[in-house]
Amino acid sequence: MVRRRFVGLNGLKGIALIAIVLYHCDQGALRGGFLGVDIFFTISGFLIFSSLLNHIDSGKGIGFKEYCLKRLRRIYPALILMVPVTVSLAWFINQDMLVGIKNQIVTAMLGCYNWYAIGSGDSYFSQMNPDMFRHLWFMSVLMQFYLLAPLLIYLLRKILVRWVPVAVLAGLALCSALSMGLQYHPGTDPTRVYFGSDTHAMGLWLGAMLAWLLMIIRRGNGRPEETAIMEYARLVWSKIGPAVAFVALLILLWMMQHVEQGPAAFYGGFFAASLLSVVLVAGSIPFGSWMQDLLVFKPFDVVGRYSYGIYLWHWPLWLFTKAMFPQWGARHLGWMLLITFALTACCTAMSWKLVEQPV
Repeated sequence: MVRRRFVGLNGLKGIALIAIVLYHCDQGALRGGFLGVDIFFTISGFLIFSSLLNHIDSGKGIGFKEYCLKRLRRIYPALILMVPVTVSLAWFINQDMLVGIKNQIVTAMLGCYNWYAIGSGDSYFSQMNPDMFRHLWFMSVLMQFYLLAPLLIYLLRKILVRWVPVAVLAGLALCSALSMGLQYHPGTDPTRVYFGSDTHAMGLWLGAMLAWLLMIIRRGNGRPEETAIMEYARLVWSKIGPAVAFVALLILLWMMQHVEQGPAAFYGGFFAASLLSVVLVAGSIPFGSWMQDLLVFKPFDVVGRYSYGIYLWHWPLWLFTKAMFPQWGARHLGWMLLITFALTACCTAMSWKLVEQPV
């Protein structure tokens, strides 16, 4: 149901992932590419809540066991393949990458790597001997959200006033943004603020809020005057939504070019990117939205469809490429990027064929 209704979200994920990979591999090329993470968070929050709410609407309840099995099948097969392959390669290429690798693996598998990195004092922003699995902080935040989502939906559905859950989810997003701003101190390492599940979850909550809002609009069942207002709002949005979403996309692309990881990002930049992502999703999913024609552009769609595998593999393969060709440096950065992209494509395809698709 989700795939059929929400055409174009793979394209959005593709755009976000391209920004993230470029930022990781060459920060000078896209210094604000880290904002792609917040687009991903927003889409993930939206899809998870939409899936759970659709499952409830079908009369099957939350289906916690089925939900957990689905998440496990999606996350762990590719992860279990990637970890031993990259660790083995590191042993041959550069054994310095294996320092602290046991703790990285255990916490990544348990979905708490972000808190391990915070507790151990590892810096996400250090370019000296970066952890081979430090990019998995993102997956840890998602996995923690996956565990929390069914419980939160169960509690929110107990609220009889149907607009209150939307306000609660919006409030959680705002609290996350405020927590990020209050805990960030210019001139100090911002890893705690960037990695924290509490401080960097505004996109997840805003995406969940949008999913709940769409459920209310779809169900209706309000007073006649309220139903008429919602119908009118839905008609207006179907006309202007795609244009508003396109403007949101342009602003996000501008931010990726100009916003650096500093006060501008932590004092509202991440929250602004999450809000724009909500607008982008909301304007792209209505049936017949011309934004869908843009977002189903094949390269974006393919990258988005295989985004999980690409994200898992690109960072360690980039470190291997730099270790194998240390003499190249900035002079041959383009070749290093090309090698990394080619290896990532091959490993992603291997992972999909060998483990992800069969499972």
